[in-house]
Formats: sequence, C-alpha cells, structure tokens
Amino acid sequence: MQYCPRCHVYIRGHKTCCPLCRNPLIEKETPPDMDPAPAFPVPEKHRVSGVSLTRILTFLMLLCEILMVFFALQNREAGVSAHWPYVCGFLCFFAWVDFLIARYFRSNLIFLVTFEAYLGMALCLAADHLTVPYRGWAVAWCVPFGMIALEAATVLLGWSEGLHMVDYAVYLFVDTILGLLQLIPIQRHTNPQPLPALISLAVLLAYLAFILVFRGRDLRNAITKFLNF
Repeated sequence: MQYCPRCHVYIRGHKTCCPLCRNPLIEKETPPDMDPAPAFPVPEKHRVSGVSLTRILTFLMLLCEILMVFFALQNREAGVSAHWPYVCGFLCFFAWVDFLIARYFRSNLIFLVTFEAYLGMALCLAADHLTVPYRGWAVAWCVPFGMIALEAATVLLGWSEGLHMVDYAVYLFVDTILGLLQLIPIQRHTNPQPLPALISLAVLLAYLAFILVFRGRDLRNAITKFLNF
C-alpha cells in the first residue's frame, strides 16, 4: 500500500504523489488492522464511452444514408420505382435522432416518454399516408388511443416519481392542445372511423377542465416555470 513518510498516512489507490503535501509516495506493507478495501466504490470503466457510442452510431447513420442514396440512384437509372430506400433512410435518421434525445433526456423520464409517443404516432401517420390506397388507420386508431395513453402515462409517471403537478402540468396541457388537431381529419373527412377520435377528444377536454378548475394555480405556475418568467 502507498504511504506518505511526511504526513504519515496511508494512501489508497495508485497516486503519483501525496494529495496532502505532494511528497513522493513509497510502498509500505498494509497494517493488519486496516481494511484494504477502498473507502469509496471504484466505478467500473465502460469499454465504450457515451461520446464514442454517439460517434459510432452517427457514422453508421451516415453510412446508411449514403447507401440509401446509392440504391435510390441505381433504381432511378434502372427505371425501377421503389420507395424502400427513402423509407429506410428516413427510419435510420429518426432512429439516430431518437438515440440522441434518449441519451440527452434520460434523466427526464416524462419528456422522454412524451417524445417517444409523438415519434411513434408520427411514424404511424407517415406509414399510413405512404400506404396505397390510403386507409386512415393511423388517424382512426393510433393517434386517439396514443393521446389517451400518453396522458395516462404522464400522470402515472409523475405520481410514481413523487412529482408535484407543477412539474408535469405543462405536458398535460400541451398534449390536450395537440390532441385537438384530431378535428382536422374529421372536418376533412379523411378519418374513416371518427368515433375513437371523438372519444379521445372528450377524455382530453374533460381532463383539461379538471386541471383548469382544480389545478389552475399549478398549471399557471407550471407555465411560468416552463417559460422561465
């Protein structure tokens, strides 16, 4: 074990000099009454750091995009009408963005779940619009039940983490406002099954009314906190 002859203290670990007097250390036998274990747990070193993993995934994403551009140009020269290179490139890019968001906001579970839910609904809408013929299953089923599930997940996560409504009321308010966009497909008659969307709107508006009536002060404080007023 390392020992400082000037301070007469034992130093755990592998130091180049004494952290107290900067004197060179010597090797000395550990006293029998001293616990050889370190005072604090030594964190395990990861083989790949977060920065390295981000660079690796960024390189793979760019490589995938280059390959998809190559296949798209090849199909164009051959006169083949294929959409799979664009779809694969789109999914690869969003998977990379999803990883960055998840890594950056991993400590904010509510924001992460909200982003993942909106990303999933956006992908469903994109896949629905790319389907020929258009069936409208995303606006009829995925978005309505996705919004209800998102509101329920936000409340459950806030309750399970012991958060006050001030900490997540803005998420509920924004989810309700964005949920009103379901009226657009209904008005444009592009929603083949408007009943789930109407049920979703009723649930969202009922919960918004509950927040405004019983938690109006929390919502105002949450908006003030969110906007940094």
